[in-house]
Amino acid sequence: MSFIDILVNAGAYWYNGKPKHCGYVEHVNAKKLVEIIEKSLMEIKKIKETCLYVADLQRTRSFYEGQLGLPVIGEVKGRHIFFRAGASVLLCFLPEMSKKGGTLPPHFGSGQLHLAFEVSREDYDGWKNKIEEAGIPVEQEYDWGRGYLSFYFRDPDQHLLEIVMEGMWEKN
Repeated sequence: MSFIDILVNAGAYWYNGKPKHCGYVEHVNAKKLVEIIEKSLMEIKKIKETCLYVADLQRTRSFYEGQLGLPVIGEVKGRHIFFRAGASVLLCFLPEMSKKGGTLPPHFGSGQLHLAFEVSREDYDGWKNKIEEAGIPVEQEYDWGRGYLSFYFRDPDQHLLEIVMEGMWEKN
């Protein structure tokens, strides 16, 4: 709902700091109107970062930087390494170190986690070739319908990674 829709539905507008009648109601409580507007305009934009828990930081670096080409943007030896993935960040932690907490709350995990990297339609085949040429087995390719494809492969810790065509999960 747009800001204008909210005001029209509320039936009021403000002029020189005073409520004016516009056909629906004589007066709308200003505090309530602000609450309605704020709730309507708040939304989560995206997942900015995601985290994987890994067994070996150097092996992780070799895979994500060396084979996938993700730039390293942060590293604390013996604790974590962070990579830029487009507009997002991939955090890779040693779980025993992040479990301890410290400056930030503790967190950790185990098992074969999943994440997907979005690429343009034009780059999809190139990425599939890059993965195969790096000797990384493609486990499955899936046709999601409406012209969208994705394929799956594993990192050294057996996390399930996916390359997905841009636009597949868009709102419209």
